[in-house]
Amino acid sequence: AFMPMYRSEPQKVEIREGKTTEITLELIPTFANADITCQDREAEIYIDGEFKAKGSFKGELAEGSHQLEVKKKSHRSIRKTINALSGQTLTENIDNLQAINGKLNLDSEPYDADIYIDGKHYGKTPNIISQVLIGDHQLTLKKDGFKDLQENIKIEEGKIAEYNFTLQEKPKFTEYKLIQTLKGHTNYAY
Repeated sequence: AFMPMYRSEPQKVEIREGKTTEITLELIPTFANADITCQDREAEIYIDGEFKAKGSFKGELAEGSHQLEVKKKSHRSIRKTINALSGQTLTENIDNLQAINGKLNLDSEPYDADIYIDGKHYGKTPNIISQVLIGDHQLTLKKDGFKDLQENIKIEEGKIAEYNFTLQEKPKFTEYKLIQTLKGHTNYAY
């Protein structure tokens, strides 16, 4: 008898001519129950290179050694070998992954513009922001009387990303008067 993730013990069976012999096989699990939990619910769990879940994974693992990797964008991955023992529960609790940060030195003309990175406010220009996750981000600068500026920026580990942007003034509102001519046509005078 064969069932994946189970085995049976060999047995001696006496076979007699003309008789039916019943055999009962005890199936013994050859897997462990895995219970892997990450403090960061967005962290991705991979076992032997295969994605399993985000945040936590509960399931069966074949007996033997496996490669566990927990990763998240812009964070340091955790890699370790785990050993699954038949019939036992394999429990792993993974701490928060370490963020990989870079620095941003940001200036604008005119200065004193509000800085938003991926929608989060980071003060006003000029500013040096030292804890920005590495990778690509959406930068928005806002200042009264000026058009919002949106740019994609890239932050790299161990480097200072320097950006200087010039904001464009909003067009001033032009008043116009409605002039009714004697013929009934409408003209606009600015």
